[in-house]
Amino acid sequence: MASLISALSSAVASLFLSDAPPASGTYTPSRADILLARVILLHHLPIELVDTILHHAEYYTRIHAEKDTEIVVKSDACRYVQSPPVTGPVQKVAIVVESHDQGWSSYPESWGSYENSWTWFQAVIRRSDGSSGGGWDIARNIHADNKWRRHAIVWEKPDDHPLMQELRVGDRIEIWPEARYPGWVNHVRYASVDIFCWV
Repeated sequence: MASLISALSSAVASLFLSDAPPASGTYTPSRADILLARVILLHHLPIELVDTILHHAEYYTRIHAEKDTEIVVKSDACRYVQSPPVTGPVQKVAIVVESHDQGWSSYPESWGSYENSWTWFQAVIRRSDGSSGGGWDIARNIHADNKWRRHAIVWEKPDDHPLMQELRVGDRIEIWPEARYPGWVNHVRYASVDIFCWV
């Protein structure tokens, strides 16, 4: 059964992605595209199988935001990136950050590790009324390392992380670089967030 679903998912992806604009390199179906795919497949398959195939093919709308401006965060956290509003049930969240700390510390036993690192990133849910729906640490810089490092975080199921359980239609995800204690500095030059939604 799994191999049949996989084969059908590949067929669906090639069928519906064949008209993707080649210049962009990534095709993102709209809500209307997903509903149309469901209607077409429902002429041949039961709804349970249709939705399983579309989920397996990750045929989701994609909400994207990114920023590539260098900033320095010393003690006051600031919002660096904010996504557009969530449009449907969230199936996957992918976050990428690129940063490093000040490159030194008085704790050589922690150099080159994530131990006692006081520069990090937090993902915050921003409700449509402007209130916060909670915040979660997502990545820390390597301790006393001044090389730019890229960290990628992916949550793939609604129950994979508390942030995904809390997201509602209309919410946004914000990425906040942080630093704590004198001498700690979060150097940031890139962050992105992708939210993949079902209908």
